[in-house]
Amino acid sequence: MHCAYGFRTDPTTGCKICACNTQPPSCPPVLCRMYCAYGFRTDSKTGCEYCACNKQPPSSGTCPPVLCRMHCAYGFRTDPRTGCELCACNTQLPSCPPVLCRMHCAYGFRTDPRTGCEHCACNTQPPSCPPVMCRMYCANGFKNNSTTGCQYCACQK
Repeated sequence: MHCAYGFRTDPTTGCKICACNTQPPSCPPVLCRMYCAYGFRTDSKTGCEYCACNKQPPSSGTCPPVLCRMHCAYGFRTDPRTGCELCACNTQLPSCPPVLCRMHCAYGFRTDPRTGCEHCACNTQPPSCPPVMCRMYCANGFKNNSTTGCQYCACQK
């Protein structure tokens, strides 16, 4: 199912439901210092997001975990029919919304490893680490070297 203006949000759970928005909501950007892993809550009357975090959606079990030994710099592709991740890499950066955050970060904003997008949290050190050249997929990310802080080709538990 393709929805030109996105899917509607269930006001009680904050989860997307299988129904299309009829028009794009004309909402102001959410100016909020919080990082919400599952996005911001949506006002059921206006359809606009506000500064409160969605809860973790219940695990539906419809998508199997991606058991893939590939490292994808831009994340895995998703099956357009099911929304589940595939063992194939995206070839370009994801389309990320601008970071609407009033914080000044000397070393820039942190990047969410799942989406590849920056969010409203500061890096604590300058990014001087080389990219991890590794063909492994690590569900919880790579381990960090305790001395340099850089990632290396071993999975976190």
